[in-house]
Amino acid sequence: MREFPDADQLFGSDSSCVSETISWNPAVVDALRGLAGDVTPLQVIDLASAALPTTVGTRIVLGYEHSQRASTRFRAALWHLRARHAAGKVPPAGIVVPAATEESAQAWVLAAATTRTPATLLVPPALEAAVADLHRDGITLEVVDGGDLADRRDALTASGQVLVANPHDLLCAAGAGSWLHDLDSAMPDIGTVVIAANDAALLLGTLVTAHRHHIKTVLVTRRGAAVPSAVQQALADGKQFPGLALDGRRIQLEAVTVGDAQIETARAVLLRRGLAAGAEAAMALAALTSTSDGPLSGYRPERHEKVAVLLRWSADERRPTRTDDQTRTTGMCAQHGHGQRSSITVIDDTVARSAGIHSYLVDSGKDCYPKDIEIGRRLSSDCPSVQYSARAARAFLERAVHHLANEHGIAQFVELGSGYPFALNVHEVARAQQPTARTLYVDSDPVIAAHGRALLANIDGAFFAHADVTDTDALAREIAATMDTAEPIALCLGFVAEFVADPHMVVEAVSAALPGPIYWILSHVTTDVRRREEVDRAVEIYRTGGIEFHPRARETIAEIVAQCELLSPGLVAATSWWPETASTDRISTLPSANSDAHEDICLAAVGRVR
Repeated sequence: MREFPDADQLFGSDSSCVSETISWNPAVVDALRGLAGDVTPLQVIDLASAALPTTVGTRIVLGYEHSQRASTRFRAALWHLRARHAAGKVPPAGIVVPAATEESAQAWVLAAATTRTPATLLVPPALEAAVADLHRDGITLEVVDGGDLADRRDALTASGQVLVANPHDLLCAAGAGSWLHDLDSAMPDIGTVVIAANDAALLLGTLVTAHRHHIKTVLVTRRGAAVPSAVQQALADGKQFPGLALDGRRIQLEAVTVGDAQIETARAVLLRRGLAAGAEAAMALAALTSTSDGPLSGYRPERHEKVAVLLRWSADERRPTRTDDQTRTTGMCAQHGHGQRSSITVIDDTVARSAGIHSYLVDSGKDCYPKDIEIGRRLSSDCPSVQYSARAARAFLERAVHHLANEHGIAQFVELGSGYPFALNVHEVARAQQPTARTLYVDSDPVIAAHGRALLANIDGAFFAHADVTDTDALAREIAATMDTAEPIALCLGFVAEFVADPHMVVEAVSAALPGPIYWILSHVTTDVRRREEVDRAVEIYRTGGIEFHPRARETIAEIVAQCELLSPGLVAATSWWPETASTDRISTLPSANSDAHEDICLAAVGRVR
């Protein structure tokens, strides 16, 4: 549960919507842990010494922003808006955001969409083409031609009825600095963090969070280049750091410089390992790989000092070459802290992903990429019954898990193709009935894998496996590693079998590989419906995103679970399967099924393998 500071801890009582006095209170930082459900965790990469120049004699960990949702810019914008919403300080007209870079524009639009905040985004003409696809409900894009962004911002906010985004305020700093919470959770023995000096909010947030964790901050600048004025102001203004020295500890901050040659060397180190490497990311790493001996040149850690380097996401680096599986993965000769082989996965966010589209249809798309949103919007507009049935399938899954746990005593569940987390997850439903229940989530999407592992890290009895649903041998191994296969296990295929060419094979092979009693929970879109044209249209829309969607006839769906003895009421519409069973019904806000507007086109069943 998120915890927010009281409004009067953040804002002066006489402050306006345009200019608010924010006090730097520890509660601001403490509440940052509440961002975990909305941001993608950093990918933590432990570089092997063999991957580094011989001059580096220490352990280096990379905190890699592998997507926009993992970026410090998004964290800053999201916390800025979330904290103000919690304090009741966002006017109905919303927020005005002057965005001078594509990364900033994307971060604020995504944060506004996530918090459902109306926003006017002001961009210079040079960014018009780059941000043309950022349209969202409630977001207005305005190109400011022939004028200053600040002037236009001031004109819009003169009435005091619109909030203005200040990317350098302390709420933004607190959000940006939350990346260190991810890092400290994954690698609690970090002693030093290295960041490039291009962002005042990132500097402030990192410095404060690092101080709280007893971590030293190293600030890197390009030799001969001017330090951004906002960063200079943050460094010079002691008022930005009130209370930090009250614990008797000095702020640990060191500034170093690197040259262009060292930056290119660091870039080569990153690129050889499949990491998108912009100048800012390479500049941070260059501080450790630099061989220059001039004043302030590079950073030389102690032999046993463990150092982390932040590699920030850049809009120019987000589109790697597309491969058949829509991602590019490069193995690394490094080890994570738990002895696992690490792999670097760079996501192509111009490609639609079925999990992202499903998140949009069911849960308003808080975990979507732009292409997912595009496909999801077309489906909800042209095929409303598909969106209705996606939500009906999710509500059925919760009811089915509740029923098996409560009525049949099942305490082991496996959700195949689990996708992103929802407001109520399988392990939460199961544990409400069986306190010792164990749950395994399985998905092949690398972003979901990173998300799932981070969220489940401190939850007893909940596990995540990065595997493909069709790799039945791997599925059986993962299940055997986390479950007692002699006891009953329920496997869930909720709104997943439609995206599998041969789901019957999956059910048959996995059932045969597990010795104990097996139950299957299945939901599946059918072609035997009144609104067949909506189903056919959905197939075409998914196909435009490179995704094969396979709705099937009722008879074919029945064959998927032919080896199962179906529990009452058998294979029925998802909304009709034990509708009175307790669940959080996600379709309650939609019109009733079989109305003029919607039809439940999803069949559902629960059965035990004979």
